[in-house]
Amino acid sequence: MTPFNRFAAHLEMIREAPADLTDHFRKEVRRRVSKDRSSPSTDDSSKPRFN
Repeated sequence: MTPFNRFAAHLEMIREAPADLTDHFRKEVRRRVSKDRSSPSTDDSSKPRFN
């Protein structure tokens, strides 16, 4: 059984988000990431990269 078929077999358990979803949260937090681990840095050129 594929992962999608396993997921689709239980779709009756999934329900829609409520219309007033924003009322369930106190505040919105936005964060900026300064360095992403997926991009190669210049000092790691001797190390193998896995893509």
